[in-house]
Amino acid sequence: AVQAQSTPQGEGTDPPRTRDLDAVKVTGSLIPRAQVEGPSPVTTITAEQIQAQGFTTVFDALRSLPVSNGSVQDSQGTGFYTPGAKTISLFGLDPSYTLTLINGRPINSYPLAYNGNTSIADIANIPLGMVERIDVLTGGQSSVYGSSAIAGVVNIVLKDRVEGTHLRYRVGGYSQGGGSSQRFSASSGQTFGNLDISYGLEYTNQKAIYAFDRSRIDSVNDNPTGPQDPSRSFLRMRMGPNAYIDPGAATCAPLSDLFGGSTVYAHRDISGGGYYCGTPDNVGTASLYNSSQDVNATTFLRYHLSPDTELYSDILFGFGRPTYSGGSPFWNKTFYNQTSGQYEQWQRIYAPEEVGLDAKDQRVYTRSLNITAGVRGVLGGFDYDVYVNRSSTDVTRKSTDFLARNGVDDYYLGPMLGMQDGYEVYAPDLSRLYQPITRDQYDSFSGLNRAASSASRTAV
Repeated sequence: AVQAQSTPQGEGTDPPRTRDLDAVKVTGSLIPRAQVEGPSPVTTITAEQIQAQGFTTVFDALRSLPVSNGSVQDSQGTGFYTPGAKTISLFGLDPSYTLTLINGRPINSYPLAYNGNTSIADIANIPLGMVERIDVLTGGQSSVYGSSAIAGVVNIVLKDRVEGTHLRYRVGGYSQGGGSSQRFSASSGQTFGNLDISYGLEYTNQKAIYAFDRSRIDSVNDNPTGPQDPSRSFLRMRMGPNAYIDPGAATCAPLSDLFGGSTVYAHRDISGGGYYCGTPDNVGTASLYNSSQDVNATTFLRYHLSPDTELYSDILFGFGRPTYSGGSPFWNKTFYNQTSGQYEQWQRIYAPEEVGLDAKDQRVYTRSLNITAGVRGVLGGFDYDVYVNRSSTDVTRKSTDFLARNGVDDYYLGPMLGMQDGYEVYAPDLSRLYQPITRDQYDSFSGLNRAASSASRTAV
């Protein structure tokens, strides 16, 4: 006789299923790191992430990364060596230690030396709408990519194939005023037999934000340590010993409309100070975010010789015109006043009501061209890519400067009467110092300062 045995609990049943847990991402920014990484950490910013986070330029997207923690002389500065250029600093190192690539190919250096002594790559004129992804390889990569990759490598990969036609328009602004921006992009692609054509066009218009757009920084009275002395927009000063020459409240009263109605009869209580006509709102003419207009265009041609081989050509063109406000125009002169018989210094800071808000603007015109032609495919189980690349950048910088011998000194001081103890001698008309000027007068006192430079690179 055979007696059935009971099956112990847990035996003969299906094993429990494996449960997949979601990955836990710990990041220091809005951009998550790559899911799979090699020995060197790689961060990838995709086009979808760029769109979702609202970045307006490639520079903005890269600056959002924790590794881009170094301060740079970017396009917000007005007195730097590389106005108009945008670059990044990985790990706080000099931007020249970061290698920048487009589709895996190095781009030429910016025509002007960064900080006057190093070369950088400019990423200001790269069409954001045609970016597929941005790969950032950090850490010392000089053994593979050369000495320019000590901090890392940034590879900007563009969309070389577009299906259909895409139109996008984006507009944004700030709740506190100023700085509105618009961006229009169009891209399309067609196929003609073995030939694929993709192209894109992007236009960006960024308006400036001025300090007067922000009530907390539009005046020196907003200083957290307390109100400061107004700027000396009208000053007459005696030299040796120094002392302000009092113009009187009646002289300052007719000037009260300047700088938004903030010009007053002021006093600076310091050694060698005194009374003058000044304004606390001169700082409001400084720009916090500069205006710019940019046009970028791309064309990609692909001709398929076989399933494994294709001829290709990449053409990128960029034009940018950022405008930087240098604040209010300024003039001063130290001389011997023959009329008063003393050494004096005269000073003027010109208000927007006199010369316009754009009187001290500096414009930088940047034209960049990047052309690549080559053939790539698979041969004997190996991938190959043979190409010729030519990239160039032309920069023209224009600014308006006072020319001392072009009228401004003559207007305030009259003809020079000689020299005394190394100082020029004049017999000036005092009434002109306390009179507003016109834009036509300002233009007649000024001249155009123009400088041009270029850089190019050819690689095979």
